Amino acid sequence: MSDYPGLDLMGLGDQIVVNAAEGTAFIPWDILEDAFGPLLWKQFSHWMRGQTSIPGGAFPWDVERYLQGLPIID
Repeated sequence: MSDYPGLDLMGLGDQIVVNAAEGTAFIPWDILEDAFGPLLWKQFSHWMRGQTSIPGGAFPWDVERYLQGLPIID
């Protein structure tokens, strides 16, 4: 179980990748797209517009905030 209950509900809690060299945790874009489906993926992509992210995926805390219906905090 991860530190993000919303991610666990979506089955994404165990999909968090940790890049030890950079000390960053993220969920790969392709995994998010598959988990969300077309409509939710489109809404999430729009929500993420302008948000700081890394090329490999979205930060777990950003996905969690989206699932909770909270605004972006950068």
